[in-house]
Amino acid sequence: MKTILAILLITQTAGFAWSANAADREKFLGEWAQQGSGDSNGWTISSIPDGLQVLQTESGRPVVSFECNTQGRDCEIKGRGHKETVSMYFNGPALVLLETKNDKVTKRRFSVIPPGNGLKVELMPMSAGGQIEELHFERKNATEARNKQQSN
Repeated sequence: MKTILAILLITQTAGFAWSANAADREKFLGEWAQQGSGDSNGWTISSIPDGLQVLQTESGRPVVSFECNTQGRDCEIKGRGHKETVSMYFNGPALVLLETKNDKVTKRRFSVIPPGNGLKVELMPMSAGGQIEELHFERKNATEARNKQQSN
């Protein structure tokens, strides 16, 4: 029975990993600034050979940085002063990030909003009583261009 469950889990994870094409993955790369926060909160997502490098900033300071595969395998990181485990996978055009701290699991679903300059991040605590949040980000270079236009 354990073998069957393991095979199902591997098959499901592999399906998620293969469901996004290269063009979908490329859309996530770059610097993203949270709307309404200037450049103080954001994400930087970069490509590495076997996955992604991710940097999250809050109040202009890095709070967590890690490199992880996109096949749903766990990656141990140290973030926010304590050990955490993250895993990432693509579910169609969405990038899903699962973050585990002790017994708390948080799911983030990243979706690029057409034409590609917007990023929606749905924050879903997986424990009872958690509330879903939806945050919106813009490509940093798009934010800078808009700010320059407004100041002229």
